[in-house]
Amino acid sequence: MSLTTFVCWKWNQPGCRSTYNATHVNIWASMVRRNFAGDARIICITDDKRGITECETFPLWKDHAHIPNPNGAHLPHGKQLPSCYRRLKIFSEPQTRAMGIERHSKVVSIDLDIVIVRDITPLFAYETNEFIGWKRIGPGHPNGYNGSIYMFRTGTMDRIWDEFDPRISPMKARRAKHYGSDQGWMGYVLRGEMPGWGKVDGIYSFSSDICAKPFPHNARLISFNGKAKPWSPIVQRHHPWIAKFWRRGEALPCFDYASTAPPRVERGDLLQFVREKRR
Repeated sequence: MSLTTFVCWKWNQPGCRSTYNATHVNIWASMVRRNFAGDARIICITDDKRGITECETFPLWKDHAHIPNPNGAHLPHGKQLPSCYRRLKIFSEPQTRAMGIERHSKVVSIDLDIVIVRDITPLFAYETNEFIGWKRIGPGHPNGYNGSIYMFRTGTMDRIWDEFDPRISPMKARRAKHYGSDQGWMGYVLRGEMPGWGKVDGIYSFSSDICAKPFPHNARLISFNGKAKPWSPIVQRHHPWIAKFWRRGEALPCFDYASTAPPRVERGDLLQFVREKRR
C-alpha cells in the first residue's frame, strides 16, 4: 500500500462557536495511528504548533483567511459558523508539493472533532479515485460532501482551488444550496459526481445518527459535526463509549457494542446537555 498523508487543521478563529487546541490534535493523531494499518504520514496544518507532539506540523497559509462564511445568518449562532475557505488550498498541487507530498498520492483530511472507533484502512483502499468524500443529503439539493472527511489524489483536483473566486464563489455555492464554507464550494464544484462514503461504510454523524440511538455495529468513524464535541464532559458522561476511543495511547480490548444502548437521561441532565449543545 502506498503512503497516505493524513491532515488535520487547527487555527485561532475569534468568535467561532468551537475552539481547538494541541490536546485535540494529539488525540486525533493517536487515533489515526492506531486505526490505520498502512504507511501513513500525519500532519497538522496550524498557525500555532505549540504543544503538538504526536504528529508533524506545517505552517497554515493565510490565503482566504478573512472571507466570512455567508451561511447560517438565520440561525441563533449563525455568525459563529466557521470560515474554512483557506483549507481549499490543499487541493493545489503546488501547495502539496511544498509540503513534500508526491504527485498522485493520497491525501486524507479529517476534522479534529471526530472519534475513530475501529480500523479505517478499508475507507482509503481505493486506488483509482480522484476524490471520495462523506456524501450527505443536504437541504434543497440531492448530494453534497461534508468537509469532515475526504480523500483525494494530489494533482487531480486542482480545479477546486483554481476556480474559487473569493468575491463571488461563496455566494454562488450558497445560492445553489451548497452550505458551509469550504465544503459548500466543494459540493458546488463536484455536483455529487464523485463517489462517497455513507453509513454502509461506517461513517456516522453523532448528532443525527447516534446521540439518542443504539450504537451502530459497523461504525468506523463518528463525526461530531455540530455543537456537541467529544471532549465535552457532559457529552462523555451520557456517552461513556467516547472515552474508550477518544484518547491517546494503544488500542484497548475489544469493545462491547451491545453495551451502548441510548443513555437514560434525567430531565435536569437533559436540559444541561441541550444547553451544552447550543453553546
